[in-house]
Amino acid sequence: EATAELAANLKSDNVAVIDGLTIQIGRQLGEGGFAFVNLARNLDSGETFAVKRIRTQDRESSANARAERELLAGLPPHPNIVRMFGHAVRQFDRGSEHLLLFEFCPRGSLISHVLPLSTGALPPPMLRVRLLKAFLDVCKGIAHLHSQDPPIAHRDLKLENVLVDRAGTCKLCDFGSASTAAFHSATATAKERADEEERISRFTTQMNRAPEMVDLYQGRTIDHAVDIWGLGCLIFTLAFQRHPFGANASSLAILNGRYYFPNGAEHTS
Repeated sequence: EATAELAANLKSDNVAVIDGLTIQIGRQLGEGGFAFVNLARNLDSGETFAVKRIRTQDRESSANARAERELLAGLPPHPNIVRMFGHAVRQFDRGSEHLLLFEFCPRGSLISHVLPLSTGALPPPMLRVRLLKAFLDVCKGIAHLHSQDPPIAHRDLKLENVLVDRAGTCKLCDFGSASTAAFHSATATAKERADEEERISRFTTQMNRAPEMVDLYQGRTIDHAVDIWGLGCLIFTLAFQRHPFGANASSLAILNGRYYFPNGAEHTS
């Protein structure tokens, strides 16, 4: 049980007040390039949460953390998007830490279905009905993002960013890459193109990038449509337990759409 495990891993001095809730922060659940996610508990109710901790040391990183927080705070709730319950900022000598309080999804992320077991073998492929249910959940979450005005692009769809709650419902998470801005490469200046390339490099995953994100000199627009490409990569990886373009995907392979379906695989037919 997550609560029992949390109690054994709590640090008594790691307590934060987040939108009026007294939250004790426990063990680390995961980390990304710019943030950590920890198990946490409301000391008053005992309810379990997840806390995303974003350390910032300059104006740019602080602005990025605020942008993620504001995007989530303004997004209408949806069953296929992880819910944010509140936020707070803690100040330190050399910067600050933004705390985002989320619902806890105890069944982890979809990446567990494609990672090797302790024996070195891959886990059994997902049953088709479960595979399609998971994909439908993700599609519903993306449709909700795209229905906003302006549309929100997640921009970093991957199995690690899809959490599974206790009931088996899949929920999108990690909106540090999300954006409402469209980039028009056909009319962009050299500086604008360089800035966009930097954002893509920092906040998205190479093998999941849409072709227009890989080559900014082809005159294509980068907008919420990039998530459709991401959905294709996601269901392929979940179905065949390998990425269509491989872990070291080349730009050329992505631009040419060069991939193949494994012979004899469970879901090839």
